[in-house]
Amino acid sequence: MVHRFFSLRAMFLAFLAFAALSMLASAPASAQEPLPCESVGLLGTVFHDDLLERVDAVAAGIRIENLGPADNKTFVIHGAEDVSVTGCELTARLGATLHRRLRRDAHGTVTLLITLKVLPLDGLRFDVRLSNPRVTDVDLSRTTAIGEAIYRAIANGMRERLLPVDRLILSL
Repeated sequence: MVHRFFSLRAMFLAFLAFAALSMLASAPASAQEPLPCESVGLLGTVFHDDLLERVDAVAAGIRIENLGPADNKTFVIHGAEDVSVTGCELTARLGATLHRRLRRDAHGTVTLLITLKVLPLDGLRFDVRLSNPRVTDVDLSRTTAIGEAIYRAIANGMRERLLPVDRLILSL
């Protein structure tokens, strides 16, 4: 039996890292110019696990209290289930629970779309600026489509609470 030094996934990630570094060679000369969206999408693939960990750390524990006409509901985000980057947009699927005093709690996910602006720093570090968070989907058990639309609108009205940080530093 022949042992492989690299798994197929590791070789794929190495290829993506090489491709990202190749694209950075053609990146803007000034450190203050953002990377093109094609490069950001590729870096998002390379940094997937790191982005998932960071978004999870930032999102876990966010609470929006006193929702509903009688202030009897609390919305809690438990953390990130998945992230993906397409161009200059990060999509995060977050696990959430809607605690209700009068009915059973609802569990599900919230999909958040965030605009990214990536600035190269010294060496292989990147300053990732996060802006314009918006909830694109709410999927909760024991909740009607109308209720989910109302919670999505409420969450979009509280954008500053959805994104407590506005930048991350990532390193290769």
